[in-house]
Amino acid sequence: RILRRWGVSGVAAIGALGLLACSTFFWALSLIAEVYTLQTALTAGLILALGRWAERPIPRRLVWVGLLLGLGLAHHGATLLLIPGCAWCIISTVRRQALSPRQMALDAMPAMGALLLGLSVYLYLPLRYAAQPAFNYAGHYDATGTFRPLHLDSPGDLWGLVSAQTFAASMFDYRGAELWGEVAQFGVRLWRAFFAAGVGPGLLGAVVLLRRERPAGVMLLLMFVVSAVFFVDYRVPDKDTMFLSVYLIWALWLGAGYQWLVNWLGESRSAGVMRWEIWLLRGAMAGVVLVAAIWNWPLVNRAGDWSVRERGVTLLREAEPGALVLGRWDTVPLIEYLQLVEGLRPDVQAINRFLIAQGDMYDLVTREVARRPVYIDTLPDDLPATLDATPVGLLYRLRPAQPGTEVK
Repeated sequence: RILRRWGVSGVAAIGALGLLACSTFFWALSLIAEVYTLQTALTAGLILALGRWAERPIPRRLVWVGLLLGLGLAHHGATLLLIPGCAWCIISTVRRQALSPRQMALDAMPAMGALLLGLSVYLYLPLRYAAQPAFNYAGHYDATGTFRPLHLDSPGDLWGLVSAQTFAASMFDYRGAELWGEVAQFGVRLWRAFFAAGVGPGLLGAVVLLRRERPAGVMLLLMFVVSAVFFVDYRVPDKDTMFLSVYLIWALWLGAGYQWLVNWLGESRSAGVMRWEIWLLRGAMAGVVLVAAIWNWPLVNRAGDWSVRERGVTLLREAEPGALVLGRWDTVPLIEYLQLVEGLRPDVQAINRFLIAQGDMYDLVTREVARRPVYIDTLPDDLPATLDATPVGLLYRLRPAQPGTEVK
């Protein structure tokens, strides 16, 4: 529907969005219980709503903008990265339509109500906290291994969760050559996501929109650049999952680029371009989608794949009775699922290393190794010399270091 508003034909739209649907990261993430798929859907809805309002700036259409923006912010904080683009679209439309500030303020009041309605999703958090759920990651572990939850019935702790203070240390954390390496990796991801063939037409489409649909073109450019810059400079191991909104915008550019090529060939027929050449271009658009679908099919074919559960069962099998297991996201959530959902091995205590400070973790380990079995999934570089680590299957067993021995 967005592309149709820009005059993109069905063939060009299917070619662009089909390539997005079958792209490496977008398609693979469709099977993962994460926040980014719904965030992408809300982003698409927001872009569509902004485009409809810009065509006819009436209060009813601005209400949809407010509601989708509120839902997006309530769902994932990365929606903040879209606000510069939204602001540009609104400001440029107000100027183009010569709307008075007073009229605009009146029109914006229902939209602000809709924004608050979308944000009201956050009210679920204190309600759920009051129920004392068995599974809660909103908090941290202290040096005694006790989980200290955020008090989500207090405004301060609720704001701490909503504002993503837990992840603040990972933001804008790269410097110098390391940062340029991340920029290069983003280029590789974009190349892989659109199977190389969609890179050139995508750039072309960005230029076309900036020339023909300037408000929409600048809006998308701001959304793309701000989102890409933030996540490129975000130090997390699962960064591949975080660029879906960026890929969505690229797919819209790709559709506009495809259409420009089709129009250009059509206008060039008098200069010797034959009809079959136009059909060849359309066939290439569809062909790339087919090749991407076949190539990336193994990423989404999970028939009979029980490897994740098997890993979790193996981890619990290797842990001795009453053990403490310290692990990251590919270790502890598996154990917690098997404990909470299937009731396996409730005697094992699993602590996500993301939720405990490094110093507190070492204090905890130093105290507990003399009391019960302690395991860790990967060895830190600064493991204290007072500890001895021995590989045990997928884990390392930690023990007090004996005099004259070294950490293995």
